[in-house]
Amino acid sequence: MNKRITAVVSSVFNSFCDFTLDITVNKYSIYKVLLYTSIISLFFQILYMFYAGISITTKAIPIILIYGLIILLGYLCYVMLKH
Repeated sequence: MNKRITAVVSSVFNSFCDFTLDITVNKYSIYKVLLYTSIISLFFQILYMFYAGISITTKAIPIILIYGLIILLGYLCYVMLKH
């Protein structure tokens, strides 16, 4: 069950980033909001990980960071295409 909860929480925070991205690009054109939202989402995911007792290995940390960087670059490419 913990694996499902983790996936749901991750999806919720990523959806929040996507929602904020749409508002940012379409309404306000403030790109820093995208960056801050992504960082805040990562922070809340890490807090939830400690709260739920989910552990990660040191080998997984670079993969998680690379995944986060790829997602952020994808958002930035989306912003560049919208304008």
